Amino acid sequence: MSLLGRDGRPTTSSSIFMLQELNGAYPDTYGYIGKSYTFKVPAGTYSTASWISQRDAAGLEVNTSVVGDPEIKVDRDTEVVLDARKAVEIKPKTKEDSEFQGFSTNWHREGPGTAFGVTYSQGWWTDHIYVAPTEKVTQGMFEFSSKFRLYAKELTASVTGPEKYALPLDYAQTDSGLPVKVSGDHTVRAVDAGAGTAADFAGLDVKGKVAVVRVVAGGTPDEALANATAAGAGYVLAYRETPGYWIAWAKSTTVPLMIATGEDGAKLGALLKSGKKVKLKMAGTPVSPYVYNVMFPQVGAVSANQTYNLNSSNTVKQTVRYHGAGAGDVGKDAVYRYRPWQSADIATTTNVRLGTERTEYYNVSDNRIWHAVYPNWKANQPQWGPVRTFDKAGKQPTEDWLGQVVRPATAQQAGLSQRTGDKLTFRVPELSDATPGHYGYADNVLDTAKGKLYADGQLVGDTALGGYGTFTAPAAKSSYRLVVDTQRTADWAAYSTATHTEWSFASAHTDQQTALGLLSVDYDVAGLNLLNSAEAGHTSKLGLSVRNQSGGVTASSLKAWVSYDDGTSWKEVKVKHGKAELKHPKKDARFVSLRVRAGDRDGNIVDQTVVRAFGLK
Repeated sequence: MSLLGRDGRPTTSSSIFMLQELNGAYPDTYGYIGKSYTFKVPAGTYSTASWISQRDAAGLEVNTSVVGDPEIKVDRDTEVVLDARKAVEIKPKTKEDSEFQGFSTNWHREGPGTAFGVTYSQGWWTDHIYVAPTEKVTQGMFEFSSKFRLYAKELTASVTGPEKYALPLDYAQTDSGLPVKVSGDHTVRAVDAGAGTAADFAGLDVKGKVAVVRVVAGGTPDEALANATAAGAGYVLAYRETPGYWIAWAKSTTVPLMIATGEDGAKLGALLKSGKKVKLKMAGTPVSPYVYNVMFPQVGAVSANQTYNLNSSNTVKQTVRYHGAGAGDVGKDAVYRYRPWQSADIATTTNVRLGTERTEYYNVSDNRIWHAVYPNWKANQPQWGPVRTFDKAGKQPTEDWLGQVVRPATAQQAGLSQRTGDKLTFRVPELSDATPGHYGYADNVLDTAKGKLYADGQLVGDTALGGYGTFTAPAAKSSYRLVVDTQRTADWAAYSTATHTEWSFASAHTDQQTALGLLSVDYDVAGLNLLNSAEAGHTSKLGLSVRNQSGGVTASSLKAWVSYDDGTSWKEVKVKHGKAELKHPKKDARFVSLRVRAGDRDGNIVDQTVVRAFGLK
């Protein structure tokens, strides 16, 4: 097997490959291959593919060509040449001027004796992805798919004087959430700041301008960034003395830190040294108002047409709101997209500005979609949503993520809390947000959850996994009480800092799996803003609905209490038909804590306290 690059020459760098025999006569194989390799295999029908990489001078993969043959009859010595020149670019197109920031591709093949595939996920520095058309397979199943998330262009730049040309730039990554980014259109003078040392900035007028700094090979931009910021620079543009793309990191930024390749930086540096005034035009969208989450499966063969025009006839549109606790908070999300035959997927997280909303699109297909949203970029556990399939174009209802009140509650997709024989198994997510169908877990690092189970007042057992655990219980009918306590200690966790929930229910030996009588309370606080706050001195309407693990139930009893001192003192509020009014004080209170006690006609009871359920402003 030989690999040819897009220039028609043998490849000079390693590329991912996969090889399988459809009847299982040869082990499913994947790894890296250079320009060629000889495999000793038994006769059979094979599928093979390679992700042929093209790298820049720094060794980063700047474009990739997926080239393969899903059905090769091998009955003698056989030469397979995978030629990247045959690959066509995969181009998702939107009505907006969009860009992708990373993507993944998957090659999957099934035969009588094997089901095997490879997914390759790539970063934002890979600008182009290509795939070579194939013939339609005559046996078994074959799929190739590509996945993208498309955003408004984050940053475009060009030199406008004394010469005119495009200047590709990217932002440096930071260790503290989102970097500071360019917003809107700006034309600014660029200034040569040498290596970015304090001496280079001495007497240099960079106030409000772009400080262009040259960083030595292997160096970081931190010193130059600090010196430029101290000198009043409005922007910093850094490049390394060595050619190629540079994935730069900085501890934090207070001005936009932009990175050019070594070649583009050297060209700009030479222009600056000419003594002429150099101007840069920059346009930035720091927070994209939309994102397209798309996956394009092809079944049986890879098509020669790889342009995908996305429009209202083949997409689903949804307004999505991401709640937070403070202005500028940064979370992250991931969208897992599964084909019907898949049980797992690979997805990378992308930072999301909380306290904002955006329009999200999905292409119509039989893909299964699973969205996960993290309450902070440092969080370990996300909120999970239900698995969805969008098989018809149109508009979906608005969806809220990370809205208060976050608390323990059962969720169908998280699993059934049930009894089989004398084993009681609990599956209660401890940190679920206010949107029905969402659920989240304590990670026992930044937050903790502990659970205890009692039967007729006697401790049966405890668990450090909060709402999760399996207990051996008495066979006789008993009155049970499950107690779950959570604590959130992360500096970004402003709400639901502590919860205490008690579930009371009866259970006896059963030969078949039987759902336990756990009740959950769903909270609807009208008027909360995107920072999960209500107006101090005003009245909030609180909606309370009760459900068991099968769905909504009519509560036989429903009471609620409110506290404005983190639970030190409580005041009962009147609940009528699941509605209550909370009259907030005008001052001396920053948070609202809630306690709710609900029961059903079967005697099941939930008693739940949430400290700092939401904020006041």
